[in-house]
Parts: sequence; C-alpha cells; structure tokens
Amino acid sequence: MATKKYDVLQAFTDKETGRLYEKGDVFKKVGVRSERIEELMSNVHPNHNGPLIALSGVSDQQNEEVDESDETILEEAVEETKE
Repeated sequence: MATKKYDVLQAFTDKETGRLYEKGDVFKKVGVRSERIEELMSNVHPNHNGPLIALSGVSDQQNEEVDESDETILEEAVEETKE
C-alpha cells in the first residue's frame, strides 16, 4: 500500500516528533495515528488558525485511489474551514 501524502498548509513544529514543517513541505503518513492526522487537518490548534495539513493529490503510486476513511476526514476538514 502506498504512503498517503499531505501538503503542509502553514508552518508548524510537530509536537510528537519535534520536526519543523514549513508551508509547502510534504507530511507523510508513515507510522502516524489516524487521530493525529485528523488533529492536524482540523481547525482546532492553540497557536494556529485553520488546518496545518491537507491531503495531497499526489501519492507514491500515480493511480492510487484515496480510501473512504481519508476522503471522509478531508471532507470534514473542508466543512470545518467553511464554518
């Protein structure tokens, strides 16, 4: 199975790894809990406004389809940003 990739929307330091991500970087879902991905895609952050990452249109396999759970998370994050 290919690794899901997410685009970094705004600079942040990952509280779990200490790694600094800059806007435009790629955040890969390797060993990252689904709950953590949801948290990074949500609008609820103490020091940031809006989601920190969004599902990228690019994956390790060119024709891979996004599975339903990731698509649902993305749709929920988009709805939260509209509110």
